[in-house]
Amino acid sequence: MSTVARAALAIDHTIDALKWPVWVGAVVLMPGALVACLRCLLPAARGVPEHLPFLAGVGAYLIAWMLLFRWRAMGSYLPTFAHELSHAVVALATLHPVTGLHATWRKGGHMTYRGRGNWLIRLAPYFLPVATLSVVAVLSLVPASWRGPGEVVLGVALAFDLVSIARQNHPDQPDQIAVGRPFAFVFLPVAQLLLAAGLLRFVLEGPAGIARVVRDVSEITGWMLPWLAGGAGLR
Repeated sequence: MSTVARAALAIDHTIDALKWPVWVGAVVLMPGALVACLRCLLPAARGVPEHLPFLAGVGAYLIAWMLLFRWRAMGSYLPTFAHELSHAVVALATLHPVTGLHATWRKGGHMTYRGRGNWLIRLAPYFLPVATLSVVAVLSLVPASWRGPGEVVLGVALAFDLVSIARQNHPDQPDQIAVGRPFAFVFLPVAQLLLAAGLLRFVLEGPAGIARVVRDVSEITGWMLPWLAGGAGLR
């Protein structure tokens, strides 16, 4: 076994060992994640004029989806590709070489990799906004003069990710069944809320917005912990 394969196996065992501690953490963080997401809405409303290109991109995609993309006749190549790409991104991040990625217009897709794998690879498409993160990465490298058109593309990408994740998030998904419905039912909403809050704050406020989300979650969680400890009889 190569050094990379041994490292990947060690990562898999670590991630799998953390599965239920992560579940407990998700339960604790859920109120804070929800509040952090809701608190994004007021500055988003106040910042409409400044971020009109971003909102125009979101609106344009949602209108296009309602009129065109939601119909079965249009196929599902892009959502399927994004789904499989999300699997691949997390597989690579956990040192699993990707050996294949295939998407079709109507018959789904698949991604293959070397190694044992872990639950994070399986659940990646149900919370990871890969299109939005890709656009954010590109925009961080382009001149500031591209900000206006870039925000339009970012809005389209975010709307695409939100619609795709919402449509494929149901308890009959094989990936969620394999990981376990009780785990997926708690972990996925918290991961989705935290990423949505983080991305929206980033668009509105830049990197400082990420710190704001952390503060919001920490504030609510700090307030909830004594109550949770008391309810569990730990005090």
